[in-house]
Amino acid sequence: MRINKYLAHCGVASRRKAETLINEGRVTINGEVVTELGTYIYENQVVALDGEPVEPPEQYKTLIIHKPVEYIVSQDDPQGRKLIYELLPPGLKHFRYVGRLDFLSRGLLIMTEDGELSRRLTHPDFQLEREYHVTLNRELGPRSIRKMENGVEIEGGHVSRPELIKSEGKTADIILYEGKKREVREMMKALGYRVQDLLRLRYGPIKLDDLPEGEYRILSKEEQEGLYEIVQEAPRPRY
Repeated sequence: MRINKYLAHCGVASRRKAETLINEGRVTINGEVVTELGTYIYENQVVALDGEPVEPPEQYKTLIIHKPVEYIVSQDDPQGRKLIYELLPPGLKHFRYVGRLDFLSRGLLIMTEDGELSRRLTHPDFQLEREYHVTLNRELGPRSIRKMENGVEIEGGHVSRPELIKSEGKTADIILYEGKKREVREMMKALGYRVQDLLRLRYGPIKLDDLPEGEYRILSKEEQEGLYEIVQEAPRPRY
């Protein structure tokens, strides 16, 4: 976030007034006077106005929700289907979803107030693991498993290379690293299977565990710090 927006977010002044404060040399970052209006604020930096630290009213929050089947991951739907936002109280409906789960899929969905965190969690450069439990219409055979290990070309020319954790009868636990649209379903379709149930168990370090279907919970401070830690390879704006 740019310094003027940061000051406005903290309630110090409007963005325009903040620019005046900067031009007057009254704003510092880590003790040094800010000289450029386009300066960005990053984590662990201390912003001060006239020597007094300036901080936002609160940290961004992140939650997880156990998405049921037949819910749309969207803020609206022309077809009138149920939305995940209907599962949240009014005070949390400004959270944005991190990636998606399709209409018939269920399981862990991350939602956050932090747009930059959302962008980084879904960016393919970070190769975050998405773990799924899949139920198929028939047993996953050895030939199909070998094809999965070598990569399966799906619609659009993308090659899906899942990591198969285990396979037992009609079920399989797999890990994907990019989360392309309907990737699991398209991969299984290319192998000649039909997905009967798809449950996301984990996204990066965050696990669904025993969170009931249709319920949500706010991540703990430790969990949220863990998410920020794994997307810190490049500078991330603070707010």
